[in-house]
Amino acid sequence: MTPARLLALATLAAATTLTTPIPATADTDTPKAWLDTRLNGAEMDLLEDVIGYAPPAIPDGVEFAGEKPWSFADHRGKVVVIQSWTRKTQSGRAAVNRVGMLVNEYVESGDVVLVGLHTPDGADEAADYVEKKPQQGHTLIDTTGALCDDLGIYDNPTSMVIGRDGAIRYAGLRYTGVRDAVRELIDEPVPADDAPAPEVVTPRSERDSASAGKSAPARAGTGDYPPITGNVGSARDMRGKKAPTVAVETWLTEEPSLANKVIVVDFWATWCGPCVASIPHMNELAAEFDDSVVVIGLSSEDADTVRNFLKRKKMDYTVAVDPQRRMTGMVQNRGIPHGLVVSPDGIVRWQGHPASLNAETLGQIVEASGAGGGSGSASSRYRWVKE
Repeated sequence: MTPARLLALATLAAATTLTTPIPATADTDTPKAWLDTRLNGAEMDLLEDVIGYAPPAIPDGVEFAGEKPWSFADHRGKVVVIQSWTRKTQSGRAAVNRVGMLVNEYVESGDVVLVGLHTPDGADEAADYVEKKPQQGHTLIDTTGALCDDLGIYDNPTSMVIGRDGAIRYAGLRYTGVRDAVRELIDEPVPADDAPAPEVVTPRSERDSASAGKSAPARAGTGDYPPITGNVGSARDMRGKKAPTVAVETWLTEEPSLANKVIVVDFWATWCGPCVASIPHMNELAAEFDDSVVVIGLSSEDADTVRNFLKRKKMDYTVAVDPQRRMTGMVQNRGIPHGLVVSPDGIVRWQGHPASLNAETLGQIVEASGAGGGSGSASSRYRWVKE
């Protein structure tokens, strides 16, 4: 549990003792069985930061589909379920109705309010979509991403549950976890009219600025890199040598800062089965080493081909294309997938099949190099409003 969450819950508990018992969940973590395993560590950290706080005022740029504007404070005394979604994906389109089916009896009884929050992805046509296919409950369309950012919600369908006291109590839940959380929270008493309201969550921009300002100074590395063993397959052995310059024609995601970072380059293609099979593993590594490693999926295909692939497959790391195959020409790899791990001093410290790169080896390279620190959080990848 993060310090921010502990402080928020402690404050909530202290305030609540004035008028009503301390919530049963105030000093416990979310049961693991309730959590949505599709969300990676970085996404869960952002959601955890808002636990214990009230949601913000609904900002300009959020459209109220088919109804007059309202605020989350208007629903204090009820349990509120927020489910993010997008019309652009099958899972996104189904999200609100899947949650609604599980909590419908509580919605009909008046104890629960269901809010579908459409993310900026596809928001331009969301109002027309909702008019043709009405969603259960209230629908908010976040055209700018400001509300999603403040709540820690990015592009995966994401659930959060607000207690009767007005504070966000659970976030990042699977659909059955939402049901279980609702069953727990509806049994809590409605707060008295004079009960203090929970503190409103700090805007995401301020949280990120504070995090950047408190980032640790660059660390001294141990110098203890993994030994060079085995072969690298059908490629030039670059281990212990200067790495080729990262050469990219088009960044398909935000161009990363490579300063003081370990760089993992994964040569891949959309048509390559083993490459695609390695993506979940690379997602996990990117999330685990979010503040010290930049993972780059580099394809020699054209940009549009890879862009279309990204609409179907989630890649939680940097993606780029270079049809000129400049890095491939230097590495001379005759097969894919193929990977390099480069320390901040530009030396290749590991080479081989990306699926065989484990967290222990990558962690040793990070510690040996002193990568990370002094560069702020890489969580900026998981935000809609770019500053």
